Amino acid sequence: MPNQDRNQEVFILLNTTYEAVLMNEHERIPKPNNQKPNWQDNQDTSKFCRYHQQNSHNTEEFQSPERADSVLELLRNYGASQTQISKLIRSHPKLISTDPEKNLLPKLEFFSFLEISKVDLLKKLAFNQKLLAVSLRNRILPTYNFLRSMLSEKNVGVVFKLNSWIFLEGHCKHVVPNIGLLRESAMPQPCIAFLLTRGTRVLMVNPEKCGQLVSDVKQMGFNLEKSTSVNALCALCGKNKLVLNRSREVLKTWGWSEDDFPSAFRKYPQCMVVSEKKLMQVVVLFVNKMGWSSGMIAKYPVALGLSLERRLIPRCSVVERFHKRELESGFSAETYREAVLGDFCEQISWPRT
Repeated sequence: MPNQDRNQEVFILLNTTYEAVLMNEHERIPKPNNQKPNWQDNQDTSKFCRYHQQNSHNTEEFQSPERADSVLELLRNYGASQTQISKLIRSHPKLISTDPEKNLLPKLEFFSFLEISKVDLLKKLAFNQKLLAVSLRNRILPTYNFLRSMLSEKNVGVVFKLNSWIFLEGHCKHVVPNIGLLRESAMPQPCIAFLLTRGTRVLMVNPEKCGQLVSDVKQMGFNLEKSTSVNALCALCGKNKLVLNRSREVLKTWGWSEDDFPSAFRKYPQCMVVSEKKLMQVVVLFVNKMGWSSGMIAKYPVALGLSLERRLIPRCSVVERFHKRELESGFSAETYREAVLGDFCEQISWPRT
């Protein structure tokens, strides 16, 4: 009979529904916790630290507010504004955990050594934040020594202000091969030094691209032994070529012929890479206000490189005054144009008023 009772019990259990069990045993079933866990309270920071220690990470850098304060104090002492500091930290977060005395201060002192004011230095660092991340010994100093072998201390500072990217990328990959290419093309050392100082980015393109630029400049009639070839290389490099094409379209609408473009470019290559705003202001001044043809700009393309506020507008105003007072007798229109663009005192013997 015990066996029969046991079989009967098993039969009942197998045929019992979930609802019946829940009804009979609900008091003994643990209730779930519906509250959301508070991750802040439950966070085990020691596990975080143990993880980094086990993986040979320097947890002191993450836990040292003194070091972060030292970095901020050093930047402030150099005159960095809160905006500049924020930009540096956002772009290079590891900077806040850098050893200020060992890593940061030597770089700041080195860049200051380049005859650069603290104001200019901080502007450059805010623009190119990675300068504080690269190795002083392995990248910055070798590049400086290379530049110094070809340029004066002052011009190395000019390179830093105009194109600091060379201190990030270094000189070995592109700059050295491209200088070799220019020497093979008979460009003299003074022109190479001028290009390295003012047009560093030309030498930082890959050698194949640099070779194409040199070929284009030669085909346009430039002599590589003259400094105008350096200006032409700069004007054709990178985004400047897009600006040059845009300038062509603008000047076409003002009546320039196809022959005007190469003629103006050979005289003054920078004329084709000025901003569209500057281009329009000069054309409107000469054509609409002075009554000169747009072809005059093609004859004197240097006009596009002169300052409107300091030179062109004041001189044009003087010429207008002469016309109004009828003092232009004996002077040709060509003389007035050359006076505006050239040496005022040499072009016109000013009558006494």
